[in-house]
Amino acid sequence: MEQIIIKGQTKEEIYSELIPQIKSLIEDESDLIANLANVTSALKQAFPSFSWVGFYLAKGDELVLGPFQGKLACTRIKIGSGVCGTS
Repeated sequence: MEQIIIKGQTKEEIYSELIPQIKSLIEDESDLIANLANVTSALKQAFPSFSWVGFYLAKGDELVLGPFQGKLACTRIKIGSGVCGTS
């Protein structure tokens, strides 16, 4: 798969179209980082109004920045600190 195709207008329609495409995109790839990178890209493409889409990975007592699309982000967040670290 080289392209995500979305025709829906509402969030519900977009997610209904997007989820099967993401499943297809990652089903034959075992590498976590590659899959997270493609998921962020698909979400950003499907929802261009999102300012930031990405993942933080739990490592010890921190969240470490993983694949993302958007403005620069904190590289490390202490668990229990701020919105991301608390949630």
